[in-house]
Amino acid sequence: MSTLQKNKIGSMFITRVVLLIILDIILINISALLALFIRYEFNWQELIDSGFLQVLSGWMIPNTLLCIAVFVIMQLYNSLWGFAGGDELLRIATASGIIMLAQFAVVLTRSVVLPTSFPVLFAMLLGMSMVLSRFSYRFLRKCRIWLSKGGRQRTMLIGAGQAGALVLREFRNSSFSKNKVVCIIDDDPHKLGRQLMGVRVVGGRDAIEAAVERYAVTEIILAIPTLPAKTKKEIWEICSRTGCKFKQMPGIYQ
Repeated sequence: MSTLQKNKIGSMFITRVVLLIILDIILINISALLALFIRYEFNWQELIDSGFLQVLSGWMIPNTLLCIAVFVIMQLYNSLWGFAGGDELLRIATASGIIMLAQFAVVLTRSVVLPTSFPVLFAMLLGMSMVLSRFSYRFLRKCRIWLSKGGRQRTMLIGAGQAGALVLREFRNSSFSKNKVVCIIDDDPHKLGRQLMGVRVVGGRDAIEAAVERYAVTEIILAIPTLPAKTKKEIWEICSRTGCKFKQMPGIYQ
């Protein structure tokens, strides 16, 4: 990779982090204001009369810095949010919990005079807004990939194991893939009728030809790298009768 490419990637990363921080600053302060608004049952006049708005305005900058520091510690600016999953969700929940405890410490010691319900409401709202903002990026990315795939190739996947899941996930997430997996074949009777990432296992190898016709399949991919050579040959012979393109996933080491 050239120095120019490295600099470009580095500047893109910095820009993304800066934009995320700006978004978080907005979300932090909206969540704080909304927490008080909910506390007073959406009665704006009562909230004004309480004097808490003035207190919150003085707490705004320290609170924002506190939240951003926790987000940095929890590495919420290092994730690839286009592939966000359970790990990122756990880190957001942990960050929200830490912030809630810190808010409780501030409120209970009367360092800042705010309602005792404020830390809980604020942490919940902040956590939800963080999840929505981060995971909406993943949703938008999937939409962009879906829209970019004009004529998608209807694909049958043979193998509902780990390798099959790997192939299916790659087809879903890659903007370069034109494959749409419409059905899965697996000889394990316990998997019949089950779903792998939303795609149904429709039968064993004896169902290949019927499934090709039923689901208008144009390509078949064998995703069982550890399959014995004899079994692979048998499956290939069945698939060859369908007229579909046939591909075989290599072993992970390849």
